[in-house]
Amino acid sequence: CQCCAQGWDTNRPESKRRCCSIGKCCQRFPNPARVHHVFRTLRAALGVAVAEEVLARNVASFAKPTRPRRHRFKTWSVAEATTFLAAIREHRLYALFAVAIALGMRRGEALGVRWDDIDLINGTMTMAMQLQRVGGKLRHDETKTDDSTRVVALPRPCVQALRCHRAQQATQRLAAGDRWTDSGLVFTTRKGTPIEPRNVNRTFDTLIAKIGVPRIRFHDLRHSCATLLYAQGVDLQTIKDLLGHSSIGRDERDLRRRAQGSAARCSRPPRPPVRIER
Repeated sequence: CQCCAQGWDTNRPESKRRCCSIGKCCQRFPNPARVHHVFRTLRAALGVAVAEEVLARNVASFAKPTRPRRHRFKTWSVAEATTFLAAIREHRLYALFAVAIALGMRRGEALGVRWDDIDLINGTMTMAMQLQRVGGKLRHDETKTDDSTRVVALPRPCVQALRCHRAQQATQRLAAGDRWTDSGLVFTTRKGTPIEPRNVNRTFDTLIAKIGVPRIRFHDLRHSCATLLYAQGVDLQTIKDLLGHSSIGRDERDLRRRAQGSAARCSRPPRPPVRIER
């Protein structure tokens, strides 16, 4: 397990050790997708070494690892996304989830967007920064690729949501007083500091449980966006440009399958409305 391989359990306080150091292996092994990703990274690194004549040959190129099964993403239907947004309209992070669904933003992109990146008059947003925890530290850096850096049009509901969010943030700034940190970010804590990415996942999971919509990951909002746009007849190239992909990644058949699944769920009776304030 990774506790054994990386010494995680040994580094824990003695009272919290629960694995190898007390003779009870947790049996938590890397999943096949992670193993395959590590292999591809190693093969690429050795390939560079061969090209630079540091090594004579790339031994990893002779290995034939088992390819992991393709992961099937879960997505929301229009009704499910609408139910979720209607229930959290009074929540302080409503605008975050609204733009994530409408624009298919990655979590890091949503948390890294600055007010300087948004033009509420012309209704555009520039996605050029991302907020991620790397090596135990929060880093606000440029997006990884040229395709990830893009300017997108904001739907009118998103413009309205961001206007309300800006007014809400101004109120929070006054309430915080000297404790406010002017980070320039659109989505912050009540003291103006960057939001811990994992806390967004926790908040999202909690809201889903309260509202009763199907459980998906925050990243699946991105796939939901692509599926809903495809179901409305938007072409693949437009979807690719909106999501910032170098390629669409998922073929048309896969998008069609997910769109059909969403349509089937739309025929189910609607859930009673729920409203969450925070």
